[in-house]
Amino acid sequence: MEDVRDWPQAIRALLLVWGMAESDEAAAPLLARAAAIGDAILEMRAPVDWPWAHFPFSTEQETVSFPFVADAMEALVQLWEVGAGGRFLGPAQHIAHIFNCQQLPEGCWPQSVHARIGGTLGPERCAAGPMMLMARLDHVLERKEFAGSIERAQKWLLDSNGGERCVGLDS
Repeated sequence: MEDVRDWPQAIRALLLVWGMAESDEAAAPLLARAAAIGDAILEMRAPVDWPWAHFPFSTEQETVSFPFVADAMEALVQLWEVGAGGRFLGPAQHIAHIFNCQQLPEGCWPQSVHARIGGTLGPERCAAGPMMLMARLDHVLERKEFAGSIERAQKWLLDSNGGERCVGLDS
Protein backbone atom coordinates (compact mmCIF):
# COMPACT_ATOMS: atom_id res chain seq x y z
CA MET A 1 0.00 0.00 0.00
CA GLU A 2 1.84 3.07 -1.28
CA ASP A 3 -0.21 6.07 -0.20
CA VAL A 4 -0.15 6.45 3.59
CA ARG A 5 -3.26 8.62 3.39
CA ASP A 6 -5.18 5.40 2.67
CA TRP A 7 -3.87 3.57 5.73
CA PRO A 8 -6.62 4.67 8.17
CA GLN A 9 -9.30 3.66 5.67
CA ALA A 10 -7.53 0.36 5.05
CA ILE A 11 -7.61 -0.34 8.80
CA ARG A 12 -11.33 0.44 8.92
CA ALA A 13 -12.07 -1.69 5.85
CA LEU A 14 -10.14 -4.65 7.25
CA LEU A 15 -11.89 -4.29 10.62
CA LEU A 16 -15.28 -4.17 8.92
CA VAL A 17 -14.60 -7.35 6.95
CA TRP A 18 -13.00 -8.92 10.06
CA GLY A 19 -16.26 -8.32 11.94
CA MET A 20 -18.19 -10.07 9.17
CA ALA A 21 -15.84 -13.06 8.87
CA GLU A 22 -17.56 -16.41 9.23
CA SER A 23 -14.74 -18.09 11.13
CA ASP A 24 -11.82 -17.26 13.38
CA GLU A 25 -9.56 -18.72 10.71
CA ALA A 26 -10.87 -16.25 8.13
CA ALA A 27 -10.82 -13.33 10.58
CA ALA A 28 -7.29 -13.74 11.96
CA PRO A 29 -5.32 -12.51 8.91
CA LEU A 30 -7.62 -9.49 8.54
CA LEU A 31 -7.03 -8.33 12.11
CA ALA A 32 -3.32 -9.09 11.82
CA ARG A 33 -3.02 -6.97 8.66
CA ALA A 34 -5.00 -4.10 10.22
CA ALA A 35 -2.72 -4.20 13.26
CA ALA A 36 0.37 -4.25 11.01
CA ILE A 37 -0.86 -1.08 9.28
CA GLY A 38 -1.44 0.46 12.71
CA ASP A 39 2.12 -0.43 13.67
CA ALA A 40 3.38 1.18 10.44
CA ILE A 41 1.55 4.39 11.38
CA LEU A 42 3.22 4.30 14.79
CA GLU A 43 6.62 3.90 13.12
CA MET A 44 6.25 7.03 10.95
CA ARG A 45 6.04 9.48 13.84
CA ALA A 46 8.20 12.60 14.10
CA PRO A 47 11.29 12.43 16.35
CA VAL A 48 10.89 13.42 20.00
CA ASP A 49 13.06 16.55 19.66
CA TRP A 50 10.82 18.08 16.96
CA PRO A 51 7.99 20.52 17.84
CA TRP A 52 5.35 18.06 16.60
CA ALA A 53 6.99 15.02 18.19
CA HIS A 54 5.13 11.73 17.86
CA PHE A 55 2.85 13.07 15.10
CA PRO A 56 2.80 10.94 11.93
CA PHE A 57 4.36 13.03 9.19
CA SER A 58 5.40 13.05 5.55
CA THR A 59 9.12 12.32 5.47
CA GLU A 60 9.45 13.87 2.00
CA GLN A 61 8.16 17.29 3.01
CA GLU A 62 8.42 17.08 6.81
CA THR A 63 4.76 18.11 7.04
CA VAL A 64 2.07 17.07 9.46
CA SER A 65 -1.47 17.05 8.08
CA PHE A 66 -3.84 17.39 11.03
CA PRO A 67 -6.80 15.76 9.22
CA PHE A 68 -4.62 12.73 8.36
CA VAL A 69 -3.16 12.53 11.86
CA ALA A 70 -6.62 12.67 13.45
CA ASP A 71 -7.93 10.04 11.02
CA ALA A 72 -4.94 7.77 11.65
CA MET A 73 -5.25 8.11 15.43
CA GLU A 74 -8.98 7.39 15.30
CA ALA A 75 -8.20 4.21 13.33
CA LEU A 76 -5.72 3.24 16.07
CA VAL A 77 -8.46 3.73 18.67
CA GLN A 78 -10.65 1.40 16.62
CA LEU A 79 -7.86 -1.20 16.63
CA TRP A 80 -7.67 -0.88 20.41
CA GLU A 81 -11.46 -1.19 20.68
CA VAL A 82 -11.45 -4.58 18.94
CA GLY A 83 -8.60 -5.88 21.07
CA ALA A 84 -5.80 -5.64 18.51
CA GLY A 85 -3.41 -4.34 21.15
CA GLY A 86 -3.08 -1.87 23.98
CA ARG A 87 -0.17 -0.21 22.15
CA PHE A 88 -2.64 1.68 19.96
CA LEU A 89 -4.52 3.65 22.62
CA GLY A 90 -1.69 5.62 24.25
CA PRO A 91 -0.42 7.33 21.09
CA ALA A 92 -3.97 8.31 20.10
CA GLN A 93 -4.59 9.77 23.55
CA HIS A 94 -1.28 11.65 23.37
CA ILE A 95 -2.18 13.24 20.04
CA ALA A 96 -5.68 14.10 21.29
CA HIS A 97 -4.17 15.86 24.31
CA ILE A 98 -1.93 17.90 22.03
CA PHE A 99 -4.89 18.76 19.81
CA ASN A 100 -6.75 19.81 22.95
CA CYS A 101 -3.93 22.17 23.95
CA GLN A 102 -3.20 23.50 20.45
CA GLN A 103 -6.74 24.35 19.38
CA LEU A 104 -6.91 27.88 18.03
CA PRO A 105 -9.16 30.37 19.87
CA GLU A 106 -11.78 30.24 17.12
CA GLY A 107 -12.16 26.47 17.62
CA CYS A 108 -10.17 25.04 14.71
CA TRP A 109 -6.63 23.88 14.02
CA PRO A 110 -4.12 24.56 11.25
CA GLN A 111 -4.61 22.20 8.32
CA SER A 112 -0.90 21.40 8.32
CA VAL A 113 2.33 22.30 10.09
CA HIS A 114 6.03 21.78 9.51
CA ALA A 115 6.99 18.81 11.70
CA ARG A 116 10.61 19.80 12.29
CA ILE A 117 10.38 23.60 12.42
CA GLY A 118 6.90 23.86 13.93
CA GLY A 119 5.37 26.60 11.80
CA THR A 120 1.90 26.57 10.27
CA LEU A 121 1.82 25.85 6.53
CA GLY A 122 -0.76 28.03 4.82
CA PRO A 123 -3.98 29.67 5.97
CA GLU A 124 -6.18 26.56 5.71
CA ARG A 125 -7.92 25.37 8.86
CA CYS A 126 -9.64 22.16 9.91
CA ALA A 127 -11.83 20.98 12.78
CA ALA A 128 -13.67 17.78 11.90
CA GLY A 129 -10.78 15.32 12.21
CA PRO A 130 -9.44 16.42 15.60
CA MET A 131 -13.01 16.78 16.87
CA MET A 132 -13.85 13.22 15.78
CA LEU A 133 -10.75 11.78 17.46
CA MET A 134 -11.50 13.52 20.74
CA ALA A 135 -15.19 12.59 20.59
CA ARG A 136 -14.35 8.92 19.94
CA LEU A 137 -11.94 8.85 22.87
CA ASP A 138 -14.44 10.51 25.19
CA HIS A 139 -17.09 8.04 24.04
CA VAL A 140 -15.10 4.81 24.30
CA LEU A 141 -13.45 5.80 27.57
CA GLU A 142 -16.77 7.09 28.96
CA ARG A 143 -15.57 10.53 29.96
CA LYS A 144 -15.88 14.17 28.95
CA GLU A 145 -12.21 15.18 28.96
CA PHE A 146 -12.34 16.87 25.56
CA ALA A 147 -15.88 18.30 25.80
CA GLY A 148 -14.70 21.93 25.66
CA SER A 149 -12.57 21.43 22.54
CA ILE A 150 -15.31 19.42 20.87
CA GLU A 151 -17.82 22.18 21.57
CA ARG A 152 -15.51 24.90 20.20
CA ALA A 153 -14.79 22.84 17.06
CA GLN A 154 -18.49 22.22 16.58
CA LYS A 155 -19.16 25.94 16.89
CA TRP A 156 -16.47 26.71 14.31
CA LEU A 157 -17.94 24.17 11.89
CA LEU A 158 -21.50 25.45 12.36
CA ASP A 159 -21.18 29.17 12.98
CA SER A 160 -18.05 30.54 11.39
CA ASN A 161 -18.38 29.22 7.86
CA GLY A 162 -15.90 26.45 8.68
CA GLY A 163 -18.24 23.72 7.50
CA GLU A 164 -18.97 25.55 4.27
CA ARG A 165 -15.25 25.97 3.57
CA CYS A 166 -14.87 22.20 4.02
CA VAL A 167 -17.22 21.51 1.12
CA GLY A 168 -16.56 24.54 -1.07
CA LEU A 169 -19.77 26.42 -0.36
CA ASP A 170 -18.23 29.81 0.38
CA SER A 171 -20.62 32.60 -0.42
